[in-house]
Amino acid sequence: MSIRQGKTGKVLIRCFAGCPTESILGVMGLSFGDLYLEAERESWLQKKREAERLCPSIKTPTSRKPLGRLEATYRYTDPHGELVAEKLRHEGKIFLWRRPGIGGSWLWKVDRVNLPLYRLHEVVKAAVIVLVEGEKDADNVAKLGICATTAPNGAKSWKPEYAPLFSGKKVWIIPDSDKPGMEYAGMAGKQISEYAQFVRIVSVYPAKDVSDYLLTHTPAELSALMKAKPLLRYTHDPTRLHSTTTP
Repeated sequence: MSIRQGKTGKVLIRCFAGCPTESILGVMGLSFGDLYLEAERESWLQKKREAERLCPSIKTPTSRKPLGRLEATYRYTDPHGELVAEKLRHEGKIFLWRRPGIGGSWLWKVDRVNLPLYRLHEVVKAAVIVLVEGEKDADNVAKLGICATTAPNGAKSWKPEYAPLFSGKKVWIIPDSDKPGMEYAGMAGKQISEYAQFVRIVSVYPAKDVSDYLLTHTPAELSALMKAKPLLRYTHDPTRLHSTTTP
């Protein structure tokens, strides 16, 4: 990225990876007005106010709320543990992605379509895996000493290419207690069952998700729930499917 001062004193920013200037400023909590000299800044702000008056629906970079505090950083790795990308969670459930650049720098343009599973380097080694919906849930389950993972971009980001990674493993799926969560669990469970020893889908209803469940239940209770009769159970033979009543 190039940052320099222009002939008029304005700060010029150019990202050679193609990131929009407003995105770079947003990460730093700045606006376009901050690029101008103090003498020119008031003139720029006046033009901006006039534009917003004439068109109230206009969306300019300075109208965006500044990022809240950073709550968590989720590291996505390749099968060998090398960092592929990081997902930053800011206050208010604002998520930003970045990937390593040259010399310790960060690139903010990330191909989110081809991201690996969360904690992939642990998934390939583990014999027992819990698939959840979200990095926060995966981290909370991992604190119990169980390998946990998730698709990188929510319930709709599951891909068939992930299924072979569960080959020969015992898999539990603990989805969010809503329709997208159950659809995510059903689709992933059916595809994983072609490779895993077995797949069991467990409901934590009426809790919203497994993190919510663990706020009022002990790890032992979660373990007992996983060992009890599952909501759905897939074996390696896809024709053998057993189900129980959804809560």
